[in-house]
Amino acid sequence: MFCEWIWDGAIGEVHTIHAGCNANHSKIGQLAKMKEKHEVPAGLDWDLWLGPQHLRPYNPMYLPGNWRGWSAFGTGTIGDWTCHVLDPVFLGARSGLALDDQGRGEGL
Repeated sequence: MFCEWIWDGAIGEVHTIHAGCNANHSKIGQLAKMKEKHEVPAGLDWDLWLGPQHLRPYNPMYLPGNWRGWSAFGTGTIGDWTCHVLDPVFLGARSGLALDDQGRGEGL
């Protein structure tokens, strides 16, 4: 719907779009927990889950969805959310909207 509003001129001439995401997949404050020893849960084939990554001990900080915040398995917030937040902007821009991208991080 966002793109149709731009293409149809329903919201007037679009000259600026601000896009952001406040999700944070960082586990930097919890690194001490990585030293804890945990049993692999029943039904989880840890070796299969790791795939081609270097062997490492199982830790519940990776699963079920926390793998996103670890560079060995995911790309953090940028890789997880950028496609959802910016795709409509680029698709909407097909109408000739000039693109100038800037990035900013806070609290790093």
